[in-house]
Amino acid sequence: MRVAYISDLHGSLRHYEAVLQLAEKKDFGALVFGGDLAPKNFSGGKFVEHQVNWHRDVLFPRLERFKVLRPRTRIFFIMGNDDTKAAEAEFARRNGEIVEYIHLKTVELEPGLTLTGYNCVDITPFPLKDFERWDKRLGPLPDKVRQLNGLVTGDEMKLVNFQFEKDPQTDRMPTIEEELAPLAKAQKRGVSIVTIHCPPYLTKLDRMMLGKHVGSVAVREFLETTQPAISLHGHIHESPHMTGSFQDRLGETVCVNPGQDPYKGIICYVTFDTDNPAKTIQHFVEKS
Repeated sequence: MRVAYISDLHGSLRHYEAVLQLAEKKDFGALVFGGDLAPKNFSGGKFVEHQVNWHRDVLFPRLERFKVLRPRTRIFFIMGNDDTKAAEAEFARRNGEIVEYIHLKTVELEPGLTLTGYNCVDITPFPLKDFERWDKRLGPLPDKVRQLNGLVTGDEMKLVNFQFEKDPQTDRMPTIEEELAPLAKAQKRGVSIVTIHCPPYLTKLDRMMLGKHVGSVAVREFLETTQPAISLHGHIHESPHMTGSFQDRLGETVCVNPGQDPYKGIICYVTFDTDNPAKTIQHFVEKS
């Protein structure tokens, strides 16, 4: 089976249309969308309401038309840090029929090969949203956090320019490390694929424009422990441009971030074959 992976479309209908047209032409057996699905900027209205309506009125009607033409193509989704949890209800209504929403789930992609999904990123220096988590519960914060222009200081998880300082809401939330732990039990070394919106820390996939590495330590440790065939990421749009590579390797795992520019006429995605994902992966940067 040929699989296409794309992330960080941020509601760009031009990009969605491009990838669905590619899927119609190239006979992809599966599409995997890696988060940051909906628009994050809009005029008027409320952020949550706008995203829910966008999924209901824009995205799913287009996917329904696609499934009429390609009924056997499976469509997998996770969300990202710029998506709202309220939109999960729209996925639930169509789960298994039009789409497969795989946050915190492991599904069989084909016999002997599983696909696992996870939405969350480590907390950013922007307003806290549904799919942000502390990376790890215990131990000092990695240097990457202290490097964010002084927004985070010390080892006490104190955010000096945030709207909260380790408040009860964030204390009650599980960490990325804690949420990934149950998923690790479903992984079989070398015969699984994972899609996690946040890239692993200190790789070619997590370098932002200022040159800092901002990925997740917990995601890196999860990959180093479980060693899936490939891991699919996004979140840091510019990282492939900054590092010169869309992929990296952690042990036996090939890690991928195709990059994205949802605001221009360029679309970035990868494809691979399920019989040998790590050796068949290809990166495309095309006009949309």
